[in-house]
Amino acid sequence: MLDQNWLWKSEDQLADELKKKSDVGDIVVKKTGLLKVEVSVTPREAFLAVHSGMYYVIIDTYGIVIEVSELPEAPFVVEGFHVVSSKIGHQIVAENMELIERAAQLAYLFDEYVGNNPTISLVDGELVIGMTDDITMNFGTADEIVEQFSKAIELYKSMLAKGSDKGIINVKNINQIILEPNKK
Repeated sequence: MLDQNWLWKSEDQLADELKKKSDVGDIVVKKTGLLKVEVSVTPREAFLAVHSGMYYVIIDTYGIVIEVSELPEAPFVVEGFHVVSSKIGHQIVAENMELIERAAQLAYLFDEYVGNNPTISLVDGELVIGMTDDITMNFGTADEIVEQFSKAIELYKSMLAKGSDKGIINVKNINQIILEPNKK
């Protein structure tokens, strides 16, 4: 709630005060008269659900915690991370933060170019995506994420075109891409 002196504050001051609310993303404040203020608020949108133990930490594209939930209420789920701090309205803090950022980049690439929302898991320090029950992609630490993503999708589409429905697409080393048989 705004304090009682909102009439005397500048547009920037009002916007800054409203941005302190955890669910406020972007905000535009425009004074249209002495006693009239127009406010346009865009709420934060859930992007990743970071699975940590018994709960999911729901974050937006900036890594700001929107909520903590028992359900993965976001388009993408990442698993295997240990969350250290999940204070609503603040930046998520976890072990392997760099890998969470790379998992978010992978989620964005999948959403933008493939149109599906796979679960991204941290397995033995490497980012792994299960495309289907029998096709897995291993991105390692995703050091060259765009190139790795392009190669992985190229191999995945090639596999499907050839009728192959099992395998591990290993792109953790961009100079040594491996298509392995699935060990299931």
